[in-house]
Amino acid sequence: MKTLTVLAGIALSLPAAHAQSLGPDVSFGNNGLVVTAQQTKSSVIQASVIQSDGRIIAAGMSYDNTQHSFLTRYLADGTLDLSFGVQGMVNLVVGWNDFINDVIVQTDGKITVAGNQIEKTEDPVTGGVTMTSKPFLARFLQNGTLDPAFGVNGVHHLDILDIYSNRQVVGIVQLPDGRLIAGGSVFPGGTSSMALVALHTDGSYDLTFGSNGLGTYQAAPGIDATLYDMAMFEGGKLVLAGTSGVASLTAPSNTSMALISVNPNGTYNTGFSSNGMMELPLSTTPNPFDLATNIQVLGSGKILVSGGASGKLALVQLHSDGSMDASFGLNGILVDASRPVADGVGVLASGDIMVSGLKRNNNPYSTDVTLSKYSAAGVIDASFGTAGSMVLDQSKSDRAYKLIVQPDDKIVLAGHSEDVGTQNVSFTLWRLANAAAPNGIKGATIASLQPRLYPNPTNSDVTLSFPQIPEQPLTIRILDVQGRQVSSGTIKDQHTTLSLSGLATGVYTAQLTATSGTQSFKLIKQ
Repeated sequence: MKTLTVLAGIALSLPAAHAQSLGPDVSFGNNGLVVTAQQTKSSVIQASVIQSDGRIIAAGMSYDNTQHSFLTRYLADGTLDLSFGVQGMVNLVVGWNDFINDVIVQTDGKITVAGNQIEKTEDPVTGGVTMTSKPFLARFLQNGTLDPAFGVNGVHHLDILDIYSNRQVVGIVQLPDGRLIAGGSVFPGGTSSMALVALHTDGSYDLTFGSNGLGTYQAAPGIDATLYDMAMFEGGKLVLAGTSGVASLTAPSNTSMALISVNPNGTYNTGFSSNGMMELPLSTTPNPFDLATNIQVLGSGKILVSGGASGKLALVQLHSDGSMDASFGLNGILVDASRPVADGVGVLASGDIMVSGLKRNNNPYSTDVTLSKYSAAGVIDASFGTAGSMVLDQSKSDRAYKLIVQPDDKIVLAGHSEDVGTQNVSFTLWRLANAAAPNGIKGATIASLQPRLYPNPTNSDVTLSFPQIPEQPLTIRILDVQGRQVSSGTIKDQHTTLSLSGLATGVYTAQLTATSGTQSFKLIKQ
């Protein structure tokens, strides 16, 4: 099968007066867009992560009559990384049908994905067919080959979940001690629950977590709970985000946004909200369908949740103890009826919030990607795009399931777009930058300050040094390989020592920001 990477420029719907607020990153692909098309198949990105060296991993599925897991890796300029898999691509067949929902880069550089296999069982008497979801993890080396030290030939079928009639995984995180936590939902036939499975780095179950490696959780006892996303915050604790209540195709919906916090040992974090559980009704309309789709832990320790309130965009911000952040929105909650449910969310170095969503058009039907900007306080930035939003209209069928803010504040959107000729959808990456400055950095770079970071690699502390005391205020953020902030501080002196003793070994990005720009350094903790 011939596979090609199509480079076509981003089409933006913006008024001329605001066209310079954000634009295609011309250093990426063809005018900010990369489409990786397979001639006879469709493919959809459902997860993406940026390595510390700037390479971008996209994961999801490709399909024709059947669907299977598909990964690609790109260099920082959007070209396929030919050192990964076969010509930059990996096709993974786990079962009859399978797909990837999440991807992370471990601290040792290995790539782990979480997905689901669809198992088809045919009754020999009646001929009836039963479809069952069976979760799996797969781990790859940096060259895209499966890691034989993990599971069976690199694939781990999470058979610990086989006690449930149906189950699925949607996410994976790595704790500071190296353990992997896979998260999803289980459906035992009664009420559903969010579920976590803990594994050691070799793929064996961590029997000290929950009940022999498995924990199940609900935001309210006896009420259905479904997981959509999860994140790690202080001390390796987890916060789970999704829905609580009934969401059915055959009955009226009645769900609230659900947040649950879990300790590293799998017990409820009782220091979060009410015994680790929170139901958050957002809609005032009958048959509410409120949900959390994405969750991010900010450098301040606050927790930002994006999602929807019966079809409207919803943002919620909390303190780490689960109390509402009164400085955000209205008592911590923002519901924006003029914008769609959030597909992705990211936070700029300034604290401003970027939210992506899906815009549906009728007569004829088509879909576009929307991008909206809010202040750190949850106020729409009316100077951005058209009254706070811009539209990416590349094809008849556009969607971005993942939004990532790079250390240099460039914005990557990962999803799919449609080919006019074949009508197949294909892996698509958009990258946007501040159009008022080269390479998306506001103003000049800070290289003239001649910052130096040493020793690097380091096993404990690192020193940030300048030839003279900086005349402008500086901040430093330490980001892990998934782009999550793990430490931050203010730089005022000529020589500043930063302690990395609390960080796991691995590769990090040190991002130095001043009023004149941003500069990033690769930092290795041994």
